[in-house]
Amino acid sequence: MKRYPWILLFSLCLVPQAMAAGPDSTVAEKSTRKSNLSSDLDSFVRGAINEGLLTPADDKHAEPVGPPEPEHQVTTPKAGPVAAHGPAADERYSACDGPYALDFTNVQRIGRYQEIYPVRETVGATIDEKVLPAALGEMAKAYIALGLYSEAVMSLKRTPGPEFAPYRNLATLMQNRNKPNVRFFQEMASCQEDSQLWLALAQLVAGQANGVQTLQNSLSGFRKLPLQLRIDYAALSIPELERIGEQALAKKLIADFDEEQVANSSELRFVSALVNLDGGDSAAERTVVEFLDHPQFQEPALAAMLRRKRPMDPAYEEILLGDLMQKFGQDKNSDKHLAASLQFALQELSARSRYQPIMKLAEMPALQNPEAQAEVRRQLVSSLDRDLGGDDPLRNLAAISALAGESGLLDNEPGRDRIFKTATERAIHFGFGAMASNLSAKTATDGAVNLQIATLAFRRHDYREVYALADGHPRDSSINVLAAKSAIKEQNRELLNKLESRLSLQPDTILALIEQDAVSGYWIVSDRIYDAADQLTGVEHEQRVARVASLKRAAQGDSMPARPMSIARVTDLLKSTPLASAPSSRGSN
Repeated sequence: MKRYPWILLFSLCLVPQAMAAGPDSTVAEKSTRKSNLSSDLDSFVRGAINEGLLTPADDKHAEPVGPPEPEHQVTTPKAGPVAAHGPAADERYSACDGPYALDFTNVQRIGRYQEIYPVRETVGATIDEKVLPAALGEMAKAYIALGLYSEAVMSLKRTPGPEFAPYRNLATLMQNRNKPNVRFFQEMASCQEDSQLWLALAQLVAGQANGVQTLQNSLSGFRKLPLQLRIDYAALSIPELERIGEQALAKKLIADFDEEQVANSSELRFVSALVNLDGGDSAAERTVVEFLDHPQFQEPALAAMLRRKRPMDPAYEEILLGDLMQKFGQDKNSDKHLAASLQFALQELSARSRYQPIMKLAEMPALQNPEAQAEVRRQLVSSLDRDLGGDDPLRNLAAISALAGESGLLDNEPGRDRIFKTATERAIHFGFGAMASNLSAKTATDGAVNLQIATLAFRRHDYREVYALADGHPRDSSINVLAAKSAIKEQNRELLNKLESRLSLQPDTILALIEQDAVSGYWIVSDRIYDAADQLTGVEHEQRVARVASLKRAAQGDSMPARPMSIARVTDLLKSTPLASAPSSRGSN
C-alpha cells in the first residue's frame, strides 16, 4: 500500500521533466513517457481502489464535478426527455428481444485505462441516435472489462432506454455493495444461455446454494472473460464457494490463472490462500491473516478464520476489534451485511464479559438491519446465561451491572424474564439491594425475591424502597411488616397507622412491631397492637411481651398499669432476666 503515493509523486515529477526537454525531444520519447506514466497511473488507481484508499463515485453518492477534459469529452446528442434508468427501465428490458448484451469479445484485450479512449471518442463522435445505444453499450463493457463498475454506471446515467439494464445490473453485482438482482439474471438466462454465468454469480453472492450447479454448467463462459473481469469474478465467487465447502469448484476457478497473474493480483493471492487453507499450508494461513488489514478482504478473511476456529495473536485481536468497532460506527447502509466481522467482535467481547460494547453494537449505524440486531441479542443472551450461571463473581457482577443498565434491547426476547430473575437473585446474594430492586422492577418477580429485596433495603435504611415495595404488594404481610418497622424507626405515626391496617394480627407480626417500638423508644405503635399483645399465650410470647411492657412503663414513668401476673409467670420472667443468668461473684448480695 505504501508504494502508491510514491508512484503518484513520481508521475508528477515527470511533468516538469517533459517540459524541460524542449523542442529537441523526439515524438517517440514523448510517447514512451506517456505510456509509462499511464501504466503507472493505472496501477496506482487500481491499487488504491483495492486497498480501500479510493472509492469510485457511483450514481447514488456523486455527480460529475464539471466537464471532463476536452481530450476525452463524451458528447451525447440531445434526444428529448431523459427516460428513467432504475427498476422501471429494468422491467421494460427483455433479453428475448435482442442480442446477448454481455458479450465481452470486443473488449477482451482491454487491459489499461487509456485503451478506453478510442471507445469514448467513438461515442463522442456518434450523432446517429440509432447507432448511439450500441456505442454506449461498448463503452460500458469497456469500463466493466477494466473493473471500473461505478464508471460504467455513470457513463449510462443520462442515457435513456431499458437496453442498458444488463450493464447496470452487472456493474451493481460486481461492486458487491447491495444484494444482487437475482431475478433479473434469471429472466435473462431463460432466453440467453450465456447469461447463466452471471446468474451463477448472483446466486452465490445472494447466498443461494443452487449457484454452484449453475456455475458448474457455465465454466466455459468464465474462461472467455477479460482478465480483470475474470479476477473480480473469482474474488466474489470463491469466498462464497469456500463458505459452503465447495473447494473443488473454487480450485477450478483458480486454475484458470497462471502463477504470474496470481502473484500480481491481491484478489487472486487472497482467494488462492482461501482455497489452500485446509490443506495444511501454513503460508496460506499467514496470507489470510495478513489480508485482515485490507478492507476489501477483511470480511471473508474473518469468516474463514472463524469457521476454522484458528487462533490469532491476542494483541492483534485487540487492534482488529478496535478497527471493527470503528467500521460499525460508520453509516454503511448501502453495503452488505458484516456478518463475519460482527461475529468476531461479539465473540471477542463476550469472551471478556464486556457487556457495554456488546449492547453498544446494537446502536451502530452499520448494524441497523434485522440480521445484525438478532445476532447481537442472541450473543448477549448467551453471554448473560453463561455468566449468571457460573461461579466467577467478577463475571456475575459484570452481567448484573449490564442488565441494570439495559434499556430495552431484550424486551422481545423469550428468555428475558428468566434472565432478569436470575440476575436479581444474584444481586441479592451479593447484598446489592439497590441493584436487585432495579432489576426486579424490570420484570415480574415472586414473593420470596421481593421480600429479600425489601429486607436488604431495610438493612441499609432505604425506607423509601421498603415503602414502595409495600405499596406494590399490599397483601404481602412480611413486606408490610418491614414497612411498618421502617415507619416506627422514622417516627412516622400516620404511615404506621396505614400499614397497621393492612396487617393481620398474627403473633410474629405483633411481637415484631412492639419490639421495634421498644428499640426505637418512640412508643408510637397503636394500643390496638398492644392490646393484641396482651392476649398472646405461651411462655416465649408472654416473656417477650412482658419485657416490652416493662421498658414502656419505665419510659413513661410507671404510668402504665402493670399487667397482673401469676406466680408461675413471675418465676419464668425472673429466669429470663440478665441477673438470673449472670455468674455469682464473691461479696455480692
